[in-house]
Amino acid sequence: MDGKVYSGKNVQSVYRENRAAVVDIVRRYGPVSKPDIARMTGLTTVSATNIIRDLVALGFIKEKGIGKSTGGRRAVLYDINGEGKYSICVDMSDKDIKVAVVDLAGRIISSANFHVKPGENTLMLDLIRALDTFIKTRVSMREQILGIGVAVPGISDPETGTVLVSYPLGWRNVPLKTMLTQAFSYPVFITKETAAAILGEHYFGEKTDVKNLLYLNIFDGIGVGLMVDGRIHRGADGVAGEIGHTVIDMDGPECECGNRGCLERVASMKALVEYVDGMLNAGRDSVLSTAERDQEGKIPVSAISQAARQGDAVAMEAIQKVAGYLAAGIVNLSRILNPDVIFLSGKIIEKGQPLFEEIGRAINKFRPILDERVPVKISSLGESARLLGASIPVFEAAFERHIRQRSAAQRSAIQGTATQRTAARK
Repeated sequence: MDGKVYSGKNVQSVYRENRAAVVDIVRRYGPVSKPDIARMTGLTTVSATNIIRDLVALGFIKEKGIGKSTGGRRAVLYDINGEGKYSICVDMSDKDIKVAVVDLAGRIISSANFHVKPGENTLMLDLIRALDTFIKTRVSMREQILGIGVAVPGISDPETGTVLVSYPLGWRNVPLKTMLTQAFSYPVFITKETAAAILGEHYFGEKTDVKNLLYLNIFDGIGVGLMVDGRIHRGADGVAGEIGHTVIDMDGPECECGNRGCLERVASMKALVEYVDGMLNAGRDSVLSTAERDQEGKIPVSAISQAARQGDAVAMEAIQKVAGYLAAGIVNLSRILNPDVIFLSGKIIEKGQPLFEEIGRAINKFRPILDERVPVKISSLGESARLLGASIPVFEAAFERHIRQRSAAQRSAIQGTATQRTAARK
């Protein structure tokens, strides 16, 4: 024996996995026909038929019209049944708390934004108050809420729901799941924000067959989400993908993590603003010298982007510097992980925006190294990806509960029938 522990699959785990696979196909590609479901899952037509019947009875999928004729009988189409199954989703930052009701089909039914005051150490209270206010104003759907999903920046334990460390929130070892479970009567699921974003993109974004994704969210920090073979890759301690705190310039500025020259310290939107301020303080001529600043006295990133579009030398120089660092990080990750696609997200990561264009040009310099077949795309969901992705653990757990209950009911019925037959023989 080699000392490894091997886990086999019993009948019940296969039962659950097959139904989860059908739900996944219908959610991502619906409306879809029964033959297509069987083909895409590898199930037999008989098995697919039985599973579809179960899922319709459970209310997870529904009939959605009739498909086009291909010469024979027209097939019934099936789609996700989003009605009556909701998740309360939260996207946290140190500046605001976004809360939304998301249905099983990935639609944001309603949402609200609650501003917080950075540095006052009231973030947990702000979160509980925001959730309480939000839920109280949606009394009509309380019984249909399946749970609360929270996307958190930083490193968290998905099992215990403890936020191990979050530099943006100023948290260490915060038992977030425990505290929210005590405050509310719903199951609570904590997900790293980049993991939530990549789940949102995978399930509700572009309809593709790819299962190996790299997702970068570029804001005040740099968050990275990894999906390997259709599953979120967290690593042994949940820190996989923390490229924002990998050193890219040993002589660079000190990072809040204690190292110097971390990628997010030299290539984030915060760094972009600092580069511009540095050049302005050095006396460089720029339209940004008269730009209106925000409440914190900073030049808005949107103003820098606008200045770059107008050809401002300071803005372009700062953007090119950030883009160069980002491209290096993206290329390094791509060669290690070999993804099918790379998604970029952020407030100024849009087509036609100077930063995205410069990142593309910088990456092209590495094309002899970076496989040209790996496309770099803008997230189709943008800021909504984290909210939508936070719903996935909620819905998956509810789905598991329903399947276990149905499986237990079926076993009980079979045992009852067997008992009756035994009694009859006696």
